Amino acid sequence: MITSSTLLRRALLADAIFSGVAGLVLTVDAGPLATLMQLPDALLRETGLFLIAYTILVGWLASRATAPRPLVLLVIAGNAAWTVGSIGLLFSGLVAPNALGEIFVAAQAVGTGVFAELQYMVCAAVRVRSWHEANADGRRPWRSDGRRSYPVDGCTWAAKLSPAGSKT
Repeated sequence: MITSSTLLRRALLADAIFSGVAGLVLTVDAGPLATLMQLPDALLRETGLFLIAYTILVGWLASRATAPRPLVLLVIAGNAAWTVGSIGLLFSGLVAPNALGEIFVAAQAVGTGVFAELQYMVCAAVRVRSWHEANADGRRPWRSDGRRSYPVDGCTWAAKLSPAGSKT
């Protein structure tokens, strides 16, 4: 579990809001948008339906004080993959959008990439802060069984160290 910081919850909430609005618009207005941007109607409609489901997940994560770490990492990885996939779609030749369609796909790819980066940076900051808070008393984080503890967002990962100090 990740103890969600205010910034992480806000980043997830912003992701959910933008994804939800885009999902509704793409689902309801797929036909006119397809004509306007010369993108396939089915691509826009199915993308919209996916975004609606995605919005539910991300909105739920944003509403939690603690969130399942695998789901937060899935959202971050999904945003990164969406960015790469969107740019790849433009270069693949599978679609032939006009200039407006290219701008739309590129803009949402950049926006999704910004969300991925922001969410990743916040999670990394939470991890570092958790480690420093756990070791604020100046003691070395050794456990009685010879393992060194590394707090990770409320959880502890322990590495067995050899007598020489290297991990085994």
